[in-house]
Amino acid sequence: MDDIRTLYYVLIVVYLVECVVRFRATGLIFATRLGRRWFHRTGGELYTTRSTAFFAGNPFPPFGGIFVVPGLAFAADKSGVANHLDHTLNRRSRPPLLPLDYKTYSEIESYELRSSTLRFNGSDFIVAGSEASALQIRDEIMALQSGPPAKREKQIRAKLRSAFDLEAARSRWNKFRGYARWLRPLAIADFVLIFIGLPLAYYYQELGRLWPYLLGGHLALLALNIAIFRAGHVRLFPELRFERYQQIAAMALSPPLLIRSVDLLGRDLFVGFHPLMIGRLLLAFEAYSALAAQALRDLRHPIPPRPRHSASDLDPDESKAAAAQKTADRYRKNALLPEVESFIIASGLKLESLLAPPDPREDDTARSYCPRCVALYTIPDGRCADCGVALCRVARSSPPAAELAGSTTLL
Repeated sequence: MDDIRTLYYVLIVVYLVECVVRFRATGLIFATRLGRRWFHRTGGELYTTRSTAFFAGNPFPPFGGIFVVPGLAFAADKSGVANHLDHTLNRRSRPPLLPLDYKTYSEIESYELRSSTLRFNGSDFIVAGSEASALQIRDEIMALQSGPPAKREKQIRAKLRSAFDLEAARSRWNKFRGYARWLRPLAIADFVLIFIGLPLAYYYQELGRLWPYLLGGHLALLALNIAIFRAGHVRLFPELRFERYQQIAAMALSPPLLIRSVDLLGRDLFVGFHPLMIGRLLLAFEAYSALAAQALRDLRHPIPPRPRHSASDLDPDESKAAAAQKTADRYRKNALLPEVESFIIASGLKLESLLAPPDPREDDTARSYCPRCVALYTIPDGRCADCGVALCRVARSSPPAAELAGSTTLL
């Protein structure tokens, strides 16, 4: 195998790797394969490691689109900030092991951003999904810290309300589409040049004569792509200057990354918005209804994180921090629930229908169900194996056909 063929295979491998999007396992991804029908996936529905989920984008033109919504990564109340929120739309697994922490606003003396990690007083506190997400979290916490304590509750509720601002999200969506309309044809042209033009020239033994034209075409596409990408990034993410130049440098050095410029620009477009609101903007009504039911059930029946240590192993300071974290988490969910319910009702859905229990006729042996993931169980009481939430009895007009007392089989 000669060097040119080896280089071509390396380009293919690098490109396929660039098609894979990595995001926090507690977040969601909205994607479309051909640019028309959108769908969503949670971290639990994809290949997931302890804290990271992976999604493979469409590698072929017209590439489709991908947006990552990290979800809520912290809980703030009137007194301080917790680095975890039980609310998660990941319906197939419990949150990962976390070192839970809580800091009052008076304890926060310094802020530092290191890529997607927000540090307080020189120590890691919150690992966000991206630098854009970490920056948004930092600005929100700084606003709460600097504001008068008497107005913090109003600030928190106003911020949660802004996460459901459909018009603001639609405005960003339209701005992005204006730049994507130009970036996508350039990306397709570069894909054709690299993965079709280059091998054809090699196959017909014309590479020695055509390589200046192929290289010149790529450099021209590169210059146009970078100019449009930079203009769009400046308008959509004006504060992320370092990330902007980092991405531009990566595209200049890696032709496969240049082809994914639309995904690169749009990945963090909806940071700061609730996933449910993005679903209302992008999804078909049936898919949005399923997401709304998922969000509502999770808020009403949240699953706690699995702590690293039992309560008996914690020292007094750690126990105090854990108690404060639970208080902040409860405060955040209580503030978020009415916003979610109001948004769902305004979109034309009924809460009762979204929270309806499963039809007991689906299985005559079912005696209970999980109110969060709606899994059916043959035991009358207990907790869901996936969620850890207490099971609810299945309402029947007559006893089940089969009595399986003591069984713990998940149907």
